[in-house]
Amino acid sequence: ASVAPHAMADGLVVGNVTCTACASAPTATFGPASVTGAGAAFVATVGGAGAPGWTGAVGLVPRADGVSSITPLAVATVAGAPVAIGSFRGTVDFPGGQVTGRVSGGTDAFVARFGPSLGAPSVTAYVPGGGGAGMGGVLLTAIAGDAVGGVVVGSAHGRVGTIATPPVDGDNSEDPLILPL
Repeated sequence: ASVAPHAMADGLVVGNVTCTACASAPTATFGPASVTGAGAAFVATVGGAGAPGWTGAVGLVPRADGVSSITPLAVATVAGAPVAIGSFRGTVDFPGGQVTGRVSGGTDAFVARFGPSLGAPSVTAYVPGGGGAGMGGVLLTAIAGDAVGGVVVGSAHGRVGTIATPPVDGDNSEDPLILPL
């Protein structure tokens, strides 16, 4: 197994576990922690203050059904806790429980907030995408945070319900989306 990092910030790394010819689910090791699953996403910590290498990780694992997938896009520390954003399709096992997307044939977006230590219980917030039959969707593109809070920015296309205030009702054009954390 190998890892494909997508983004890094604040001593955190997000990416996917990959394997081209594995007979079983690939496992990637991050210091004392490991993440198992073809296409699994990871949020990992790297050593700081001169300590090299990985110090921990948590996995976000898509169902092995040939449809489900997850792609983490960005990570930041918000109010002392790691927060990852990205997109997923189908059903994914988040540390806080299993989430099934709502957009038929498309992707949904996620905001996952972890405890200050990746091994601690986590709270996961799901950003639903869309009304029905592939209508609507959300693309989260960036996250920023500080000791008090943070914000996620992206775009919404079509009907995406009440994930923003005011609600994004969309009309087939892309609308900017800002979500406070």
